[in-house]
Amino acid sequence: MQLNADNQFNPDKLYFGFRGGRLDLNGHSLSFHRIQNTDEGAMIVNHNQDKESTVTITGNKDITTTGNNNNLDSKKEIAYNGWFGEKDATKTNGRLNLNYQPEEADRTLLLSGGTNLNGNITQTNGKLFFSGRPTPHAYNHLGSGWSKMEGIPQGEIVWDNDWIDRTFKAENFHIQGGQAVVSRNVAKVEGDWHLSNHAQAVFGVAPHQSHTICTRSDWTGLTSCTEKTITDDKVIASLSKTDIRGNVSLADHAHLNLTGLATLNGNLSAGGDTHYTVTRNATQNGNLSLVGNAQATFNQATLNGNTSASDNASFNLSNNAVQTAV
Repeated sequence: MQLNADNQFNPDKLYFGFRGGRLDLNGHSLSFHRIQNTDEGAMIVNHNQDKESTVTITGNKDITTTGNNNNLDSKKEIAYNGWFGEKDATKTNGRLNLNYQPEEADRTLLLSGGTNLNGNITQTNGKLFFSGRPTPHAYNHLGSGWSKMEGIPQGEIVWDNDWIDRTFKAENFHIQGGQAVVSRNVAKVEGDWHLSNHAQAVFGVAPHQSHTICTRSDWTGLTSCTEKTITDDKVIASLSKTDIRGNVSLADHAHLNLTGLATLNGNLSAGGDTHYTVTRNATQNGNLSLVGNAQATFNQATLNGNTSASDNASFNLSNNAVQTAV
């Protein structure tokens, strides 16, 4: 399907079914409340090599908070399990931007498909999760007795130790408010990050620590986010290390936490009243530049790079943290 004009149809009526298909924006733009999709076969691309396109996601407008609400159009948490950007090297991957602009801070967007963007990802509010996803399995219609005999749960089968890794690429990740999270089973993130306007970001997960994990049900389509502490050995073994390739800048009270299985391969610069913490055996391979009142703390972590701090900026190593100058 190819667009010939901006918003030429109501995008909220579009549904990507099983194995999805390509929506070619063709140099035009669309704004969604949420993108209805089934699996990673859904692809939103721009095959126009001369004109850029932008996808804007605002989240659901009318929210119902009753406990039994299963209406996908009135939930605070939404997900897109497809791709942004062209994966086929034989096709044009034109400039495509993704904007997440929820009106309320309590909205969540889960991206669990992947991105390959010649363009930027921009967030202004809410929570944005980049994540892998549980491997889909056939729905179990057996009764409780048979399910127990087979050693499988009733209903939708989700194993915490069986996930699919994802990758996310953009030229820039502009986090201009809210919280961005690079969650579990993300193998690689490629692009420069710019955090500002009190934005917060977490890169990575750490075993035996509490993290918010978001998943979307393949059966109901509902997205849920829960606090989990990963302690099971099989689950820990299934977690992929996250390779984050790009430079990072922090401004205007932004805060970044690099933790656990994440490695930042790039330089970081921080100014103003910003905070950068590296914890739980995480590693930065790159230089660190601090000005103003910026604070950087490495706690049981590794910095392979040089540091510079001026004005009232501070840099601290604690709890067996290690720095190797290059």
